[in-house]
Amino acid sequence: MAIPALGIPLKQLLDTPAINVLQQTKSITKPAWWLVLFPLVAFVYYYLDAPMVWLVLLGLIGLFLILALISYGFIILVGHFKWGASMSLAISRLKRSPKQSLMQLVALSGSLMLIAVIWLLRADLVGDWQEAVPDNAPNVFAININSNELDTYLSHFDLRNIERSEAFSVSRGRLSFINGVDVYRAEEYQDNPANILRREVNFTWGETIPEYNKVIEGQWSDSQGVSVEQKVARELRLNIGDELTFTINSIQVKATVNSIREVYWQSMKPNFVFIFTPDVLKDLPATWMMSAKLEEKDNDLLNQLSREYPTISLLDFRVLGSKLQAMLAQVSLSLTVLCRYCRI
Repeated sequence: MAIPALGIPLKQLLDTPAINVLQQTKSITKPAWWLVLFPLVAFVYYYLDAPMVWLVLLGLIGLFLILALISYGFIILVGHFKWGASMSLAISRLKRSPKQSLMQLVALSGSLMLIAVIWLLRADLVGDWQEAVPDNAPNVFAININSNELDTYLSHFDLRNIERSEAFSVSRGRLSFINGVDVYRAEEYQDNPANILRREVNFTWGETIPEYNKVIEGQWSDSQGVSVEQKVARELRLNIGDELTFTINSIQVKATVNSIREVYWQSMKPNFVFIFTPDVLKDLPATWMMSAKLEEKDNDLLNQLSREYPTISLLDFRVLGSKLQAMLAQVSLSLTVLCRYCRI
């Protein structure tokens, strides 16, 4: 966008005869409108497969056209009334160059609309970030814990009385069949919006469902069962009693949908789309994961764990959270200054 914004007036300046510096003469210079192709081509290249972007763009164009017509009608309407000398002069000036006046009015309206959107975004963005993550949300995750290291690893947190989650087994696999129908070949699943059919998923098993997951349909069973997250169940049109077949490490396992859960993903707690009863996955190889709520005084524990367990990955979201908070604070400050300047 900077190329046409700077290139067009610069090209006109270069094409202006030098005599115009000493004596004003009429000279015709053709603006280099072809420079507008740079942002247009880039826009088409990046957003060709984004229908929502094109719908928003068409909506903005339609909105600006409506604003231009309303503005022009308003100018004509105001011109029929008697005004003072200054107001009459201003109206006559607007009528003499209607195209330029309409462009300025549309640009002003669009700028004010953009400022309003940015102001609302500022409030929602900062507010949602502060409210979405609970105060007691975990901020450190440990993944790829081997079964023979699990007990000793968890004991480090328990000895310090650090609040942590239970350990969850993690196996990766794919959903292959629904009620005996191959999800990769059946036409009814070809255009299904569920992204979960196109990738591997993390599975876990447990004696019970985590207490922070709410069962909205069905009931947890003791064997050959699987609990499904409600959004995925809705996208795949799953019901209680449906038989699902999963492929894990080239091994196929079957389970019956016994419950559908509501999962609050923003809680920053370990959550899974599929949770199996122990008899389905307990004998399959898996790693373990857990989460914990750490304070600044526990930094030495992280260093100790990194040295003693080099194969276990520690994800410290405190650094990411602090950087995101700083970025939001800067955005909030800049938007506040911008909006105050625009009001002035």
